[in-house]
This record gives sequence, C-alpha cells and structure tokens, in this order.
Amino acid sequence: MKLWFSNFVKDTTPLGLRIFYIALLFILSAACSIPLNYLAYQQTGAWQVFASIFNLILLAVVSGYALYLARKNQVKAAAGYLIGIACFFIPFNSVLFSDLGLVLGLSLFLTNTVIAGQTLEGRPAFIALIASLLFSLLAIFLDLFASWERVAVPVISNIIPFIALTLTAILIFIAVRQFPTYSLRTKLITVLLSVAVISISAVSFATDLSVTYQLNKTSRDNLSALASITAGEIENRLLQNADRLNILALNKFVQDATEMSERDGVNNALLTELAELQGSYPNFLELTVIGAGGNLVSSTNEFSPLNHANQPYWQTAWNDGAGATYISEPFFDEQTNDYMIEMAIPIPAHGEERLVGVIMAKINMREFADILSKNQADLLFANNQLMAQESVGLVQTLDAKSLSAISSLTQEGFGEINYRGGQRFVRATKITSPNEAIQNLNWTVLAHRESAVIRAPIESATRTIFLTAILILLVVVFTAFLIGNQFLRPIESLTSAAKKLAKGDFTAKAHVTVTDEIGALATTFNTMATQVNDLINTLEQRVADRTKALATSTEVSRRLSTILDEERLVSEIVNQVQNAFHYYHVHIYLMDDKEEKLIMAGGTGEAGSVMLSRKHFIPKGKGLVGRAGETNTPILVSDTAKNPDWLPNPLLPETKSEIAVPISLGERVLGVLDVQQNIVDGLKREDVDLLQSIANQAAIAIQNARTLVEVQKRAAREQMVASINQKIVSETSIESALQVAVREIGRAFGAQTQIKLKPQNKQN
Repeated sequence: MKLWFSNFVKDTTPLGLRIFYIALLFILSAACSIPLNYLAYQQTGAWQVFASIFNLILLAVVSGYALYLARKNQVKAAAGYLIGIACFFIPFNSVLFSDLGLVLGLSLFLTNTVIAGQTLEGRPAFIALIASLLFSLLAIFLDLFASWERVAVPVISNIIPFIALTLTAILIFIAVRQFPTYSLRTKLITVLLSVAVISISAVSFATDLSVTYQLNKTSRDNLSALASITAGEIENRLLQNADRLNILALNKFVQDATEMSERDGVNNALLTELAELQGSYPNFLELTVIGAGGNLVSSTNEFSPLNHANQPYWQTAWNDGAGATYISEPFFDEQTNDYMIEMAIPIPAHGEERLVGVIMAKINMREFADILSKNQADLLFANNQLMAQESVGLVQTLDAKSLSAISSLTQEGFGEINYRGGQRFVRATKITSPNEAIQNLNWTVLAHRESAVIRAPIESATRTIFLTAILILLVVVFTAFLIGNQFLRPIESLTSAAKKLAKGDFTAKAHVTVTDEIGALATTFNTMATQVNDLINTLEQRVADRTKALATSTEVSRRLSTILDEERLVSEIVNQVQNAFHYYHVHIYLMDDKEEKLIMAGGTGEAGSVMLSRKHFIPKGKGLVGRAGETNTPILVSDTAKNPDWLPNPLLPETKSEIAVPISLGERVLGVLDVQQNIVDGLKREDVDLLQSIANQAAIAIQNARTLVEVQKRAAREQMVASINQKIVSETSIESALQVAVREIGRAFGAQTQIKLKPQNKQN
C-alpha cells in the first residue's frame, strides 16, 4: 500500500503534497459527517438535514477535484477550490442549523488561513485571508441574526463542530511545523490576523460568558425574590384567616353558646355573630360552629349537616387540642361552584383549658389567585393540583410530564424546563411558616418566565459584543495589511542588497529611507558591507598581525608560568607585556586582604617606580581600574578625553586610551592589569582579548606563587614542631622538659619566655 501511494504521488512536488493532504482531510471529514447527517434525517425528517447531506457531497466532490489538481502540481488552483468550497460550506450550514455559526466560522477562518499560508504568497494569499474572514463573519452573522426557521439537531450540533475543530487542529499542527517555510509577508499577516482573531474571540467569548452569567443570575435572583414574596403573601393570608377564626373562637358568646349546645341544640342566635363576620370577610364562604360531640351548633350554610363528627376538620381540630389548626387541600364545592379550602380551629371553654367545640370556615381560593396573578406565579399543591395565575380561580391536576419537569429542578429549585406548553425558567419555593398546619400543607410557589423573555437581553448583549468584536477585527485586518506593507518594503530592499552582497558585489547598498529600527538595520548593513569590502582588502595583513600577536601572547604566558615569586612575577608581567606589544605604560594592581582597594604592585618605567615608592592605590569601584576590580569585567576606553570616569595621572600625561583587565580566578578578583597607550583608538577589542588571556595566566601564576609561599611556611612550622618535640623527648624530668618547651617556643616566636614550678607541700 505504501509503495503504491509513493508511486501514485511520485511526480508531485512537496508543495503539491501539502495541498494534496489537506484535500484528503476535507474528503475524510465529509465522509465522516454524511452518515451522521443521514441518521439525523431518519430521526427528524427535516429538509434542512437533507440539504446538509447535499452540501457535504458537494464538499467531497470539490475536494476530490482539488486533490486531483494537487497531484498534478496545480497548487494555486487546488488551493482556490478548497478555500472556495469552505467559504460556501460553512455559511450554508449556518443558514440551515442554529448554534453552529460561531464554531464553524472560526474553523473556516483558521482552516483557510492554514491553506493560504501553506500554498499561496503575496496578493493571492492576502485576498484568500480577507475572503475567509468575510465569510467567517457571514457565518457568525447568520447564526446571530437569522430570522427564518432553522433546526437544532443534537447529533449535528454536537458532532459536526467536533469534526470541524478536529480538522482545524490537524491543519494548525501541520502549519506550525511548516511555518518556517512561509514567506515573510505571509508570516507577518498570518500572525497578526491569527493573534487578533484568537485574542478578540477570547475576549468576546469571556465577556459574553460574564454578561450571560450576570443576566442569568439577575433573572434567577428576580424569580427567587418573586417566589419568596408570593410565598410570604400566601402564608400571611392563611395566617390572617386563622387569626380571624381564633378571634371568633375566643369570643365569650361563641364559647358559651357552643358549650350550651349539648343541652339546647342548634343556636340560632349565634348565626347573627357568624353572619356579621362573614359579611366583613367575603372570602369566608361558610362559617360553621360544631359542638363537642360533632353536633351542629350554628352555620351560615343552611344545608350544613347536623353532625360533623366524621369530618377530618372536626377530628383534627378536636383531637389536636388547643392551639391546633386544620387546613385542607383545595377542592371544588358544588354549592358555590368554586374552589375553596377548609380551615378549622378548636373552641376552648371560657376561662378554662378544656374544649367545647370547633369552628370551621370554607375559604374561597380566589384570594390566592389574586396574589398569583399579581406576581405572575403559580401555586402547586401537595396533591399535584395547580392554581395557574392566568386562570383565576381554576385548579387543575398536573400531568406526569409537567411533574417530572418540576422535579428535575436543581436543589435551589431553579432551572429551565418545558412547563405549561413551552420552555420557561422556573423558580420553586416551598411555603414555610411557624404555623404547623401551614407548614404541613407542603404548598409550592412556582415563579416563572418564558425563556425567550429571559434570553432576550442576553441575546441582545451577545449580538452587541460580537458586532463590536467584528468591527475591531475588520480594523485589525486593514491595519495588518498596511503594517505589512510598511514593514516589508524596506525589508525587501534590504534583502535584495544582501543577495547582491552574497554574490560578491561588495559595493551593494540598501536604499531605505525610514529612520526606525529597519532603517538602522539598513544603515548597519551598509556599514557592514563597507567593512566587508575593507576586510577583504586588508585581510592578509590583519591575519598576519593577529597571528604574531597570538604567538607573542603565548610566549609571554609560557614564561610567566615558570616564575613562582610574586614580586618578580608582577615585574615580569608588566615588562613582558610592554615589550611584547609596545604599549605606552603597563602596571598591575593587587587587591588588599579586605578587598577594599587595589594597591599598585608593579609598573613600567620611571612612572611605575615613583608610584611604587608612594604605595599608590585606587579604591575599589573608582576609575577604570577600580571598576574593573569591582565588576570583574574588562573595561576599554578608546579615547580617555571623552570618558568621565577616567582618572588622569600626572606621571602619565600622554595617555590617550586605556584598558583595565581583571586578574581573577572565577568570581574572585586578585588584581587588575592596566595598559595605557598614547594614541587615540590605539587600543582595540583585539587588545582586550589578548590581555584577558595574559591576565588569566597571570591569575594562575600569582595564585601558584601564593600557594608556594603558604606551603613553605607550613613546612617550616612543621619542621620546628618536630624539632621541639625531639628536644622535649630527650629530657629526663618533667621540669627540664617544660623548660625546654618554653625556651624553644620563645625562640620560635622571638620572645622571652620562662617557667616557674611551685614546690608541692608535704603533708604528714
């Protein structure tokens, strides 16, 4: 297989192979996408998916023709077809499908940028980049502002962007590996545009995420606040009704009438009291007082049964005792033709803790519907019935699908679900209360808003952000083009001159009029060309001089390595350097023990003798010598008259240039070799290199000399100790041994010593 493929593309150039492989990647991407689109078409039957399949087939056919052209080395034509089909394919998909424009638009630009960079140069490459950018923006615009019906198919929305991004990643990887082969113009424009696209996209994406998060948070907080307010209002309304019943239950007349009902039966006089309360609170559709055995005491409902002992409201209120409250779930009352709840509380005996009866009220649910309508919320009861704010007074049972959607909300009770016939953001809040009966109702307030209403400001902000990003990107594109030309014209002139110089035309000059860094580069190039011309003319003489200087330096270094006396060594260094290189003056400074100053240790001529007799020194860090000693780096001054740090010496009035070279071992500075010349520019960088080599040898020689002195001193001390030990051992008494030890130590240190032994007292 490998051999067949090699034969198949044996006549294809490397550039043709690049576009060949890119076309092959396009074909593979289309081949992977067609089955997925066919599966989506089988599931949805949407004509948009069928049109997408046709689009993919067209992509594969055009890419196949581009592959054929690439094999024939028609690279520009093949690249044009690939760029063209990509510019058609991506926006076409944005027309058909929603939520794909951004990802596919970025993939289009990056993919075509890689293709143009791989195969095109100059103006064609720039045109391809501009076209890719415009069609990428078109895909994003269509995704953001399309008003016609588009479909969102999960298999396409998830898989197609993944394939597109994978293809883009492969192409970018190939481009990065081959980036050094691109032309300078293509590199510059590609880098500028890529950085701009990536940075602007990143900033826009981050800004969009932040704005979306804030708007979502605001919407969630608003819904949460609305749900909490609604729950509080419903709780307060229930508590108010319970308080009204409590007031009636604590009325002495009601208590006494209820207690006497066991003897007297129905109390019609109590009916007037109940009717007055019902008139004050019209939401009380019925008020009924029930005695201890469940017998009817009085009721505003003429059809109320005579005995209520088997009713939940009487049993709960009576059995739970004083302070208990009973509240029922909503139910439809056929007599009133409306939805209501039952609320009951026990009636205590006057001034006693025992119970004498129960008071029950049927409360119209319309008052809760008013709260829901005002706050645009729904009320979900424990029996899965719902009171919706759009249908005042109507309670309906929720279907299983709606209940499942509500149960899928997050732990905070917030989420976007399919609720009441459409997508809505819903916030569920339980009604809580210190009142146990209200708490046990387990009612839930559902504050909700249509998703489109919530998303409208988010989508508006997203459009604004991306429009701003696109405008900035367009500005960057034209700026990149202008900057590219501004930079490349002088560079191209410089490149042309460099090619002439490489061919042997040493009179070639770069004609650049700019004064920026490129102009400075051109000036430097022209100077270099002149120097090269001069160098060619004087090369033999310079090589000879350099060879002689190196030989002399080697000889000086060799002779210094044989001297082990530091004073003689320093003298030899300065004299050998001056004689070998004919300098005006040479002297050496050595660092003192405290490393605070450099003391002159040797110098040539009469000036050197005078400075030695005066014990001349230079503080560390001062002048050229001090700076060299402090920084451990050579310092060259070609013209001492122009250097403010140079310290003139009256004994050396003709000094015009100077070099100070540190004598060091690694980071440790032993001293400084200072050389002076009586000619401006008489010392050059070549002298620094030669003197540094000698200074390195001198450092080793000085260190060897100092080491030898230390070794000799150590040997003398060891010999003296051995001699004293031998004399002490030869003595026969402790007193004489001590006297010998003290005498010999005194001689060794040049001091008078003696020892006195105190006689021991004898005890009987």
